[in-house]
Amino acid sequence: NLNPEDANVIQEIGRCYHIAKNFDEALKYYDEALKSKPDDADLLYNIGLVYMQMGKNDTSAEYIKKSLAIKNNPSATKDLSKVYVAMGDELNEQENFAQAMTLYKKALSIDTTNDDALQKVGALVINAKTSDEMLAKIEAEIEQNPDDADRLLSYGEILMQRDNLYKAREVFEKVAEINPELNQTYEYLGNLNFELEDFDKAQNYYLKYLEKKSDDVNVLLKVAQIYKDKKQTSEAQKYYLKVLDIDNENKFALINLSVIAVGQKNNAKAKEYLNKLIKVNPEYPQSYYLLGAILDNQKDYTLV
Repeated sequence: NLNPEDANVIQEIGRCYHIAKNFDEALKYYDEALKSKPDDADLLYNIGLVYMQMGKNDTSAEYIKKSLAIKNNPSATKDLSKVYVAMGDELNEQENFAQAMTLYKKALSIDTTNDDALQKVGALVINAKTSDEMLAKIEAEIEQNPDDADRLLSYGEILMQRDNLYKAREVFEKVAEINPELNQTYEYLGNLNFELEDFDKAQNYYLKYLEKKSDDVNVLLKVAQIYKDKKQTSEAQKYYLKVLDIDNENKFALINLSVIAVGQKNNAKAKEYLNKLIKVNPEYPQSYYLLGAILDNQKDYTLV
């Protein structure tokens, strides 16, 4: 191995070739430097960039991921997201639509500001929603890869967009069996069972999802609603309070907590929630109705 000073010189020569777009020579020198500096995040990132510019996206992703595992680098994060989009484009051209969507979504999960990835996910979903031919190709892709959880997840999302809820539920149940770690699956299963009015199943899947994503306000509200509809008031109250811990101005939590407080004959607490709701959302009519009813019941006709 080279000593550190010599390795830096070799890396700099590689960088010069890289700038000149002589990628083969750049890689030769970068690889030589890497023998002495295997954990150099910047060097790994530069190698990843060379492979990206050469169109070798799989190899590029490997090196950029290694770089990010060593050091956080916003530029590397954005470039890794771009690499996944490029990989998705290749699959899209090959009409492997489900896998392409998986890679576009992976790009978005890495960099939520990647508009290119967002637009391509949207285009695929819209096309699959309206094109039976495209759906048939996706289903043929799934038949060839029946145990690929990521492809199945994308397929299930498309089925939801087409309002094929029973089939989508069946697909997501299979995803959960194949890869129980894909937490998004449990939210989808919760939503589907909620739509299909199987509220016990919906609740179980939502609770499973919340084990790893406890700050998801929308799911917390769904769980609270299910408990409320089941007349399990104390459990509903608990989940509405969890929502307020995250978003203390959430109108759905405030209005429902006020209703629960009225049912518990705790008018003072109900007024507290309603007054707060009126301050943060003065155009929400139900809060005035409930507050008026409480004040009328107390024969309190002063302004709040």
